[in-house]
Order: sequence, then structure tokens, then C-alpha cells
Amino acid sequence: MMTISFQEARQIIELSFVPLACECKEEEQGITVRLFHAQSGEPQLVVTAIAPERYASIRAISQLVLEIRQELSVAKLRKQMSYSL
Repeated sequence: MMTISFQEARQIIELSFVPLACECKEEEQGITVRLFHAQSGEPQLVVTAIAPERYASIRAISQLVLEIRQELSVAKLRKQMSYSL
């Protein structure tokens, strides 16, 4: 299995969420993925402490992106529900 560098993984992850802006940062406890509206800067979701094995291969990145998309959907639904209360 081919291991992917953080820079390669970052590029794949960041492009996976267009039209939202996505920023990946390497930190001591893992990477942080921050999703936000490109124009307004309004935050949508922040996922922290993602372990290196979660972005070490294309398959792992695909799974990670899927899980983040699911979390984003839940966050959007919660936001809509809070506006309707």
C-alpha cells in the first residue's frame, strides 16, 4: 500500500468539499479540518485530532471525507432545527 504525505492528503481533502472552503492544519495531536463558507467565512464544521492513519491512503481519505460529510449534514440539520424553534 502506498502511503500518502500530509500535503497530498490535505489537497485531496480540501478539494473534496467545494464549494465550501476547507482548511487542513497539521497539529501535535493530529490534523484539524475546518469547513467554512468561502465568501462569508461562516464556520460550518471543525473536526480535530484526526490521526495520521486516517489519511495515510486513498481508501482511508475516502472514508474520512465520507465521515466528515456525514457530520456536516448532521450539523446543518441541527442548525436548521435551532432556527425553527
